Amino acid sequence: MKKVIVLLLLILPFTLQAKYKFDETLFIPIEQTGVWKKGKQTSSEDGASLTRFMLESETQKNWSKLITIQFKDRHLIQGSSAEEAMMNEQRLSPLGTWALIKNQPNDVIYERAFPAGEHELVRMIMTQKGLHRVAYLKQGPFDVSERSQWVGRLMNSVVGS
Repeated sequence: MKKVIVLLLLILPFTLQAKYKFDETLFIPIEQTGVWKKGKQTSSEDGASLTRFMLESETQKNWSKLITIQFKDRHLIQGSSAEEAMMNEQRLSPLGTWALIKNQPNDVIYERAFPAGEHELVRMIMTQKGLHRVAYLKQGPFDVSERSQWVGRLMNSVVGS
């Protein structure tokens, strides 16, 4: 059985100069053999952050799979639940197709496909502090096994401090 490591997004260390206190962390289980490297990482003083991971052999301009982890403080979000945030995201991507996998007001998982051929699995979790969004994006469609594996990873991801 393959060992499982936890891909840990510690927002606090890379925002030492920021005034915003990033004190929630998203944990997502990733197999050790899936070699991921950190790509883009940004944060703002008003409470938004983004960290993107890609396969070790790929670049930000030439990628086949990405994991994106985002956080937005509540004051940056339209709506008061993860479900509302998802609906706002849908309005911003009207050409995409959507399928709900899990729908609770503050915890949603959905799949979407874009006209250019990318497919994405997304989980949004709303906490008292703000909205956490983790997404697995792939060039091309998911096969059944890959989709099942990533839905499981998203369901097993947790927010902690």
